[in-house]
Amino acid sequence: MSELTEQAKYLIQLMPRLHKMISGRVSWPPHPLARKLTVSQMHAMGYLAARGPLTMRELAQCCQIAMPSASETADRLVRLGMAQRKSDPRDRRRVRLQVTAKGRKEFLAQQAYACNRFTKLLDTLDAGERRQLLNAFKIIERVLAPGRKP
Repeated sequence: MSELTEQAKYLIQLMPRLHKMISGRVSWPPHPLARKLTVSQMHAMGYLAARGPLTMRELAQCCQIAMPSASETADRLVRLGMAQRKSDPRDRRRVRLQVTAKGRKEFLAQQAYACNRFTKLLDTLDAGERRQLLNAFKIIERVLAPGRKP
């Protein structure tokens, strides 16, 4: 087996462990919002907060989920008062999902909580290690970017 194949196998095994470790260290104890929403719903809130009102198709594309999953996510966020559906003023047949004031407030509080937790973890590294870690994540982001051919 080639060195490149061995490295690929290692990364395939590492990814789920990294996800679990990051989630455990950054999200425990969980913020109250994290107890209400799934990871997919939190991602949706992030896109809605950052990009503004989105159609179901746009939400599905951003979150990389199927349309039925986007609709289920939207339904849950609306039921919790985190988001609301609004008719598109340019085309009444189109509906956009947007964050409510309550949703934005709770989402920003959860983000501040997670940022505080991550800051404490980063503080255990020296400046050089932090730069190396950030550079590694930039490379990972570039390699895994949507639309990049394998």
